[in-house]
Amino acid sequence: KSDIAAKLSRSEHWVKRWWREHPATLERPAGANDVVLQKASLSAFRDLDIRRGFLEDGSIYDQLVQHVQWRQAKVVARDQNTGELALRYDDHGRSINAGRQVADYKGGLDFLDKVLQKVITAMNIRD
Repeated sequence: KSDIAAKLSRSEHWVKRWWREHPATLERPAGANDVVLQKASLSAFRDLDIRRGFLEDGSIYDQLVQHVQWRQAKVVARDQNTGELALRYDDHGRSINAGRQVADYKGGLDFLDKVLQKVITAMNIRD
């Protein structure tokens, strides 16, 4: 428990207190009223892990811009009852552009496949 306390930058007393708690009994964070979050188990969430210098190759961004087909994202809203996503429309019946671009990726770019494999391995993702 002292090792965990050190990794979390918390006291050993804090670790001992939460050690006894079962994750299912913990109150969900603010914003967890979303239907999808209500249906998701606690094991579906991961902590944020920021790693500077994870990739040595600084040209990944430029390669993604050149080799991936990007398109304008649209604003969507989640149905509170079903959790399904649906496009949002303006007063004229036109779909609303979001402030970002999106792309579909199904594999085939060796440089990106290597990056994704490195992330999956480093983060121990088993999905």
